[in-house]
Amino acid sequence: MDITRVYLEKEFLFEEELQITEQAGRHLFKVLRKKTGDEVELFDGRGSSCIASLIEPKKNEYRVKVTSENYFSARKGIEIDIGLSLIKNDPFSLALQKSAELGVKSVTPLITERTQVNLNTTSKNKKTRWNSIVRGACEQCGDNWVPEISDPMDLFSWAEEINSETKLVLYPGSEKRITEIPISDSITLAVGPVGDFSEKEIKQLEKIGFIPVSIGERILRAETAVISSLSCLRTMAGEF
Repeated sequence: MDITRVYLEKEFLFEEELQITEQAGRHLFKVLRKKTGDEVELFDGRGSSCIASLIEPKKNEYRVKVTSENYFSARKGIEIDIGLSLIKNDPFSLALQKSAELGVKSVTPLITERTQVNLNTTSKNKKTRWNSIVRGACEQCGDNWVPEISDPMDLFSWAEEINSETKLVLYPGSEKRITEIPISDSITLAVGPVGDFSEKEIKQLEKIGFIPVSIGERILRAETAVISSLSCLRTMAGEF
């Protein structure tokens, strides 16, 4: 039987009582109809997890008791980092969710020549929401590693910092398909905004080691391109 997973950024010590968030507690007891004594799996987003039992709630305070030893799981598969141009809220949220489900190591929101999002709206509250999205995705998919969400960066400031073995940029104008690229242990993928990266940006990225690749003849939305390209890379690595 599947066990409900709860993200909790704390150290897990056997028989210790830990407080979970009110939101998580209410979801367990009110939505999922869990009862005192039921077991959940806690994970910290950095590879550690344990089993814990629910304690009787007191007002709006929800606690659990750790009932197993801490288990650590290493990252699975090739390491993939994504630089994703800021796009409208719902598509960006979907791209984040699916990136987490497909096991990316990190996501950096990018400011590009054709970025149309008002940066004044990219607040601390928005980053909090982004982190909530990837944590929820990892709760659902069973991955104990939550992707790191960076603050938005200028495209080239971000690109200059990349030291992955393979650096790719999605570009529909490229004749080279993503499936033609030799797979490596660490890959960084840049995904553009609506209208894609400009030719000037592509040329500059090429100068610093990025390889322009396409994922077919179809022009995909950014969020679809993220899902498709990550699935290609995981398949090429023999993980699917």
